Amino acid sequence: MGELLDKYGAPGALVIDNYWSTELGSPITSIALGVSGEPPNPGAAGFPLPGMDVRVVDDEGKEIKRGRQGNIVLKARLCATGFRTCWNDEAGFEKVHNLSRYRGN
Repeated sequence: MGELLDKYGAPGALVIDNYWSTELGSPITSIALGVSGEPPNPGAAGFPLPGMDVRVVDDEGKEIKRGRQGNIVLKARLCATGFRTCWNDEAGFEKVHNLSRYRGN
């Protein structure tokens, strides 16, 4: 991949592996380029952006200790850019994202 990036990419271009790289993955594992002064390690995850309160909980919604496997959830209120519904399909949005499962936790 490095050869392709050198051949076709802009000088100094980086490929950053982000968890999902979707509307949630990138904001909750963001790598702020240029902040540390060094390029990130390939495959490294960063930290949530301001306003993203990420928690890992068990199946009952109780927060678990670091290093344990669990469910990744976002504590409400979401940041200004966080989706809260989907236009003309609120029921579908609720079903896909299962927003009521941990409500109140």
